[in-house]
Amino acid sequence: MLTNNPGSSATTMNNAGCIAASDEFLHVVWTDNRSGEAEVYYKRSTDQGKTWGMDTRISDLGSASANPTIAVSGSVIHVVWNDDRDGNLEIYYKSSTDGGLTWGADTRLTNDSDVSQHPSLSVSGSNVHVVWYDDRTLNGQIFYIHSPDAGVSWDSEKQLESNENFSKITSVASSGSDVHVVWHSMNIISGTDNLFYTHSTDDGLSWSSPEQLTNDLTCVYPSIAVSGSTVHVVWFDGRDGGGSTEIYYKQSSDEGSTWGPDTRLSNNTGYSSYPFVMASGANVHLVWQDNPDSKINIYYRQSVDYGLNWDTELELSNATYAYYGSVAASASALNVVWTERVFGNDDILYKRNLAVNPVGLAEFAKSGNKLNVYPNPFLNEITAITSDNLPGEIIIYDISSRKLIQKEFTNTITIDASQLPKGIYICEVRNTGGVLQNSKLVKN
Repeated sequence: MLTNNPGSSATTMNNAGCIAASDEFLHVVWTDNRSGEAEVYYKRSTDQGKTWGMDTRISDLGSASANPTIAVSGSVIHVVWNDDRDGNLEIYYKSSTDGGLTWGADTRLTNDSDVSQHPSLSVSGSNVHVVWYDDRTLNGQIFYIHSPDAGVSWDSEKQLESNENFSKITSVASSGSDVHVVWHSMNIISGTDNLFYTHSTDDGLSWSSPEQLTNDLTCVYPSIAVSGSTVHVVWFDGRDGGGSTEIYYKQSSDEGSTWGPDTRLSNNTGYSSYPFVMASGANVHLVWQDNPDSKINIYYRQSVDYGLNWDTELELSNATYAYYGSVAASASALNVVWTERVFGNDDILYKRNLAVNPVGLAEFAKSGNKLNVYPNPFLNEITAITSDNLPGEIIIYDISSRKLIQKEFTNTITIDASQLPKGIYICEVRNTGGVLQNSKLVKN
């Protein structure tokens, strides 16, 4: 349990992550009313979740602050939330440049007379991307803003869609200069809710025309993740009838150009809702809340092949009421936080799993394959050797899942990596049978 105070604490809905990981550090944000009004609090672990520091309030007292979301790039931590200090809800931003020890001033990102709320945040290097929905037009609409310098300055905001539909919850993911945004929109005439998607290839400077991803009655509350060229979207809807909702998944393997079919990932008699997805390499992790009995608990599924196949679901919590889970994968563990009702009060719960292969950073090999990638750490060259005599490829990603090097080979290859700066990289080796190994490489 990460919180234990007289007030209620709550994570944010599934469009926004409340936990972020960078090497050994974990960072968590939540909403807390211990002071009598909702405020944003922060907590960190410097040892992969074994121990945790003190709670830190990072929003100003005297106004209602809620729906925080967090992202990290190296030692820079970024947080956004909605805040009513200006007389109506606006989007605010705050950052720490020293791993959460100290925090800069609040930055107001929106300035209009109507409600701006439920932000979603993604960071790729020094590029910070924020989306939210806003009531300034006749209908609720999706807006976007970008910082090219880790939150020091911000470009002008952009409206990502026209005004025909009433749009609401939105989610953003980025990799390199590619930015992906999804939201759900209600058709004012038909009353149906469906998902829409747009994509930028130039850090938000220009955007594709919004594309409708689903065609059903009620597709709502999406979450999006990206790894390399593969984009993952999850949501819940009631298309299967019986008075329940289920979790659905959809993917694009070509950076959002084309999309596969809707795939149902839950199969319970109750309400499966509020899914959150994250991805790194070939590994995709999904958490959601479900009530197959009289209780509501957090469930988990993973895919190790880019969402093509999924493992059996696991129940992570054992509570009467647990909700709004989010997940982050670090170098050696999978980390999940959620809100749980404990003795009549809501608190933040944390769970980690050291046994899983969360982001492919623990080396593994399929049965019958012998694979070696060396040296590690490396200076200028990386060599991969396999014994399967099949055509394959080796891909090097940075920690933001941006593809840096991709080479085809059979049996052995040596790659010139002298142009890469010092740091941590993800090495993926594949052949026609799938992923042979995901591993962490360090360049000295």
